Amino acid sequence: MASLWRVRLYYGLDSGRCAPWLCPALCLLVLIVGWLLGHVARWFADGLAVNAQLYFHAFRIANLRSPWVLAPLRFLSGGVLQYSALASWAYACGYWCARGGRRTNAWVGAFSIVALFGTVFTTTSVRVAQPWFFEHVVAGAIHPMVVKVLFMIIPAWIATRAVRYRSTSAVAIAIVASIGIVLAWWHASDLGHALTFGCVVEISSRSAPCASVEMPWGIGIALVLTAMSGLMAWDAVAGKLLGHRSH
Repeated sequence: MASLWRVRLYYGLDSGRCAPWLCPALCLLVLIVGWLLGHVARWFADGLAVNAQLYFHAFRIANLRSPWVLAPLRFLSGGVLQYSALASWAYACGYWCARGGRRTNAWVGAFSIVALFGTVFTTTSVRVAQPWFFEHVVAGAIHPMVVKVLFMIIPAWIATRAVRYRSTSAVAIAIVASIGIVLAWWHASDLGHALTFGCVVEISSRSAPCASVEMPWGIGIALVLTAMSGLMAWDAVAGKLLGHRSH
């Protein structure tokens, strides 16, 4: 265990500081991941918006006695997994914003801006294939924004507060990290198209069809999220053990 403490002291993670090269590297990674997760959040929101509208449009009282009534449970359970994944990944981003630099609020603020507005020039293949579902401002703009705020921005700020005031136990952080790791591989196929999910809007001609830019990045992004979550759990647990040993 002595080597573990030496490694932590070398990188400065035990005191909330880090080596000069590690701070900007961690925060830059958080911003990149936040930008990607902004696209992921909108993709998840668009899929749930379509499924919900299809269900409520076709709903009939007579269907309550048929197996069809179980349909919303399927897409709602999928939405729970998707939004839980977003929250756990955003929590890891907020954690490293707090652990990786002194200007925590500035880095988390930058993460929030990137997550909210990083999708300005992109769209999703769901919107291109079924644009009539997004004609109203609620499904087209408000719902994705609410998803980002609730399941990305708020968890990231909660994580920074937890690190700053040490208000969350290492076990709880390890549980959040485990959820993030499992769901990263559960959604690896979706993460493969995290950049634009199939389409980029042509600025010169928005009426033109989107050019496909699908790329098999799922495993790579899942590995990054796994590393961020796993290192968060290790840092929290090792820090707790180190604190006990110092006493």
